[in-house]
Amino acid sequence: MVAEPTIYNLERMRCSIVWLAVAAATATAQSQSPAGPGTDKLPEFEVATIRLADPNGMHTIGVQIYPGGRVVIPTSSLKGLIITAFHLSYSQIAGGEDWIDKDLYAVEAKPPENLQPSITNLRHTWFDIEDVRLREMLQALLIDRFQLRFHRETKTGQI
Repeated sequence: MVAEPTIYNLERMRCSIVWLAVAAATATAQSQSPAGPGTDKLPEFEVATIRLADPNGMHTIGVQIYPGGRVVIPTSSLKGLIITAFHLSYSQIAGGEDWIDKDLYAVEAKPPENLQPSITNLRHTWFDIEDVRLREMLQALLIDRFQLRFHRETKTGQI
């Protein structure tokens, strides 16, 4: 089992810390919906590849969204992919093994043809995708390919 990184999200109104524990296990396990059991399945990309980026090559970072919703992330760590998929900031993740922050991956994915005309929000930043459906598809991809697991927990603490 891989040590679980923890994602922190400070909630100003309630002065509580929301912990989202994420584990990237390499063992084959049954996928679960991030919203919990019994909920609708996340939308998925029609075609997607995740491959290790060349450690000696030139690394371009950031997210690129093309018309129709094709997503290209040329170089990102698993931690960076989690940040993008779950709409978090880098400081909201702590813990985990070294490889989730050091190993670099290249991602290319294309949404299903029936969704392509409806994906018109192509806004993005280096680590963010504005379109919720594309983020959900990236979540489903990480859950499938890395057997990503997580649960939500609320803890009260000082800010």
